[in-house]
Amino acid sequence: MPLAQERFQLDTGWTYSTVRSLLGGLNTALTPSQLAEEQTPAANNVVIRQGRLEIDTGYAAIGNSIVGTPRRTFLFERNSGSIETVLVTNTRFYEWSTTNADWELVSNGTSTTVAVGAVTTDLTVDVADITGFTDGEPIAIRLDDGTLHETTIDGSPAGATITIDDAFPSAAGIGNAVFESVTLTGTDPEHVTGLTVPWEDWFVFTNNNDNVQRFDGTDVVDVPGLTATTCKALALFANRLLLIGTTESGTAKPYRVRYCALGNAQSWPSDNFDDTFTSGAPLIAAAPLGPYMILYRRNGGGIVRYEDVGSVTTTFQPKPVVAGHGALSPNSVISLHDRHLVFDSDGIYEYTGGFTTNTAFGARIQRHLFDPNVGDISPQNASRSFAFHESTYDEVFFCYPAKGSTWPNRAVRYQRMTNSFLPRSWSHTLSGFGFFKAEGGTAWDDMTGTWDANTDTWDSQAISTTNATIVLCGSSALVTYEYDLASADDAGLSISFSVESKSFVQGHKEIRVDRLDQFIRGTSVTLEYSLDQGATWTTWATMSPGASFDEVTVANSQFIARDLRWRWSGTGGTFGLEWFGFLHREERSIL
Repeated sequence: MPLAQERFQLDTGWTYSTVRSLLGGLNTALTPSQLAEEQTPAANNVVIRQGRLEIDTGYAAIGNSIVGTPRRTFLFERNSGSIETVLVTNTRFYEWSTTNADWELVSNGTSTTVAVGAVTTDLTVDVADITGFTDGEPIAIRLDDGTLHETTIDGSPAGATITIDDAFPSAAGIGNAVFESVTLTGTDPEHVTGLTVPWEDWFVFTNNNDNVQRFDGTDVVDVPGLTATTCKALALFANRLLLIGTTESGTAKPYRVRYCALGNAQSWPSDNFDDTFTSGAPLIAAAPLGPYMILYRRNGGGIVRYEDVGSVTTTFQPKPVVAGHGALSPNSVISLHDRHLVFDSDGIYEYTGGFTTNTAFGARIQRHLFDPNVGDISPQNASRSFAFHESTYDEVFFCYPAKGSTWPNRAVRYQRMTNSFLPRSWSHTLSGFGFFKAEGGTAWDDMTGTWDANTDTWDSQAISTTNATIVLCGSSALVTYEYDLASADDAGLSISFSVESKSFVQGHKEIRVDRLDQFIRGTSVTLEYSLDQGATWTTWATMSPGASFDEVTVANSQFIARDLRWRWSGTGGTFGLEWFGFLHREERSIL
């Protein structure tokens, strides 16, 4: 059996075998010696770009530290055509200020203005009206420099005076806005979902604890007409807002889909609901597919097709279509036009409609994630997993907590163009994700503060263009990160990378290896080989070809192998690998 598909036999008895790429991605369904030559049995923090493997880019912190564990960011697409980026934490609601390049709190509907100007070090502010302001509530005051002073009300307001916990850092003039900010009671186990309701010009969201909320660009309040209701997930279907898996006036309705009046999210007739089941796994997620809304039950509980019937007596009709498959969480279903990619409790599968799923889709990484002995995912915290689609490279990330982690700290990325999976280890634990768009960008001349204090990168997409980028929510630092496809590290932490070749086995014969050639770039890249199926590794060279690709030959010494595997690894830099080839000859039979 040849070691590689592309090989050249020399007259001297030596053979040169070439592997043109490692674009097949991770495959743990087969043994390393059974893999196709373009596949890898193990890799970390490498990506496929222009037919080559490269070290992944990192992410950079954006905005200030925030209050509450950040869970999701969303793009609120207004009827005016503008797009506002909002952030939901477990306890607060923020809007991105392009002017201040920062997250700013949003009003809960209680607001007034400054009546008497405040100056630096003041701990009180006189306002036009204290109605609705309450001791212990968060408050925000617009300062003359355009930023918000975010603090807490200290004691019950009296007369026209509100006392605050934190002194004014600078002046706030007469007429400046003063408002109580939104307080939420989200919890770590529950996900946040949200969407734009275009006919109301609202952004609506749920954390399955507070009543379903709406943001109209000014304040956040309960959705009007909806009485004491929360839910697991939200969807838009047939010009109605759907609430998936509700709790109504304290009573759990885990199989219920409640929907608003046609084109009116302020009207919720009492009989506008469907109870899809009476027992079993609850509804947890929903996504459109063709003319249907597809409902997913939790942890393999089943898939339901929700049809728009539109008759006089029946609006929608639920039909169970697939048993044994469901979704891990409200944020574990990716809708890609004509198909869904779904992260379930025992696998990743593809659903294109009908009565079956394509479980072969995720078979290559099934063992890597879910094997009871060596699987990476934490069974106890798997429900905190989530998925997102990065459109620039058309990649889907399935993020999960590894064993021993409470929050997601790893991912497998699926690149649709090459139909391949590759692992990613995040340097921070993540409590959520989302999308970010700073409309119009920010000119460097308009940035505030010193160069040293500014955290934006020169080539950040959020600064230089209007492209939407991915946001990663940090669970411990309580900050948001922009996965900007440009940063060289993970918010200051170096990215370590590695990739292994398949195991090259020459039937019942040993081989003698003379040299390895590679088209490579990077700094301090370690080249190793293993002769015992990856149990131990021998360093053969440390290479620094630089930032441009170059052909590098390593021929330090000859060695004999029965089972040969190569590995490239390092930290940071500009690592990239296009192809490699090695010179070898048969040594002897081991029979």
